[in-house]
Amino acid sequence: MLNPGRSGAHAARFSDPDPFLNFYQIGHNHCCASSEHDERLDEAFFTELRRRIRAQVVEAIDAHGYFAVTKYTGSFLCS
Repeated sequence: MLNPGRSGAHAARFSDPDPFLNFYQIGHNHCCASSEHDERLDEAFFTELRRRIRAQVVEAIDAHGYFAVTKYTGSFLCS
């Protein structure tokens, strides 16, 4: 869900890691890591990346009740 924030910022808050991981993987190509083919970045790399991201998102949800992604004029900040 997007919530308007200060200075024109919008925040998406996730209380479940799965919707965020869909947003991260499909909507934003692993923060652009999978936007262009690179033979050094195989499926094992992305599997491990998603595992690590999930762990951090779960940690934030456990600590704060949600994981937030804030968009400032085209850039996303995760907290």
